[in-house]
Amino acid sequence: MAYGVSAGALIVLAMFANGWSVERCGVEFQKLAKFAFRPPTTAAVPGMNWIRAILSDSLYSETDMEIALKSVFGEKAFTEAAYAQRIGAKIGIPAATIKYPSSLCLFTNYNRSKQETRGYRVMTEAENIKTWEVGRSASAAPLYQRAKYLAGLGTFQDAGVLANNPLMIALAEFAAWNGNAQPDLVLNVGTGTSPNAPLRDEESRFITDSWILRLKRAYMSIMQGQRIWDDATSANLNAGRNCGRYRLDLTITNPPAIDDTTSMPVLVSMVYRDDILLGAVPEIAYHLFATLFYFELTALPQKTGSNLYVKGSILCTRKGRDAALPKIAKKLRRSKVYINGKSCRSIIETDEHGNIQQHLEFMTGQSLLIELKEEGSLRAFPISGSPYDITNLIERGSTTAVFGMRTHKKRVRELTCSRPSKRRRLCIACLSS
Repeated sequence: MAYGVSAGALIVLAMFANGWSVERCGVEFQKLAKFAFRPPTTAAVPGMNWIRAILSDSLYSETDMEIALKSVFGEKAFTEAAYAQRIGAKIGIPAATIKYPSSLCLFTNYNRSKQETRGYRVMTEAENIKTWEVGRSASAAPLYQRAKYLAGLGTFQDAGVLANNPLMIALAEFAAWNGNAQPDLVLNVGTGTSPNAPLRDEESRFITDSWILRLKRAYMSIMQGQRIWDDATSANLNAGRNCGRYRLDLTITNPPAIDDTTSMPVLVSMVYRDDILLGAVPEIAYHLFATLFYFELTALPQKTGSNLYVKGSILCTRKGRDAALPKIAKKLRRSKVYINGKSCRSIIETDEHGNIQQHLEFMTGQSLLIELKEEGSLRAFPISGSPYDITNLIERGSTTAVFGMRTHKKRVRELTCSRPSKRRRLCIACLSS
């Protein structure tokens, strides 16, 4: 599951709808920004930018933005994104309405249940909306771009004016699909946070602390995605001890303007000079690798004293002819499996369709924790859905119960390896500001 706001919405669409790598997204995003934020011909005339903004409702041409988005996403419908369908990615892009009171709407590439939502509305009637139109609606920042009208739906703007971090929406959508289960991993990516100003023993000044400037400072503070992250994590401190929660962000004292494309190389260099940020990336990568796998029984567990003798297989969410499978299999062969904290021997094979199977036999009690420790990692990480309760699984289903699915529904075996796995990936990625 992947969700993004504003610029993060465009990155999420490029990665999970187009299938672009992070490196390509970085290069293409800079090109798109430079094209969309081309200075108008009147920019050299003092005051003309503001006159243009008042008369045309934006500083920049919506035509340039839409040309750039069409060149990236084409004319395909958002719900028909081929790459997302192949890997089973669920994408959610928030946008805000423009009438008072402004509210959040969520465009998705998946069929959402009619379960009631709080704080936002899922656009179930937006099946024919194109991917570029979703991106255009989600990135229509007031002042910089005009709001986007979508026929039959309404007019939308950047959701950052209401919630500049999609984390709460992402967690709510995860809960709608998975009930009380906890996601295996939550990755929240920011675009820079200003440090908190220290308290000072001084009175306000007439000009520098006027009500207009105070209102601006308060609004800009609300816009920081870090606040939503702090609220979410502090409100749910004990949720899932094995649920990895990570936020990647920079501290920026003087954040650049949205349209300052000249600052992008400087921001990139700041990322590569931040030791704390770079130090967190390997652990996230190791954890993400573990969540590619889940466990299935191959036979009913046998009671042996107070324990159970279990036979099963670790399987991969990526199936069949997926180009990533050879690299995944190579890394898996160099990884160690741990059952309830103890190393376990295994046999790794591939079936006739190229799907990975890692066979295990072990003794366990009622609780089963399966972890992978990749070569180079300092610790092991739980595979998707781990830890499991063996007793409950036996009571609720046969050996066709899928451990990686918290609802333990029967898996429909794929007949051909070209079809994507229908198993839910218990992982959330959010791109925010």
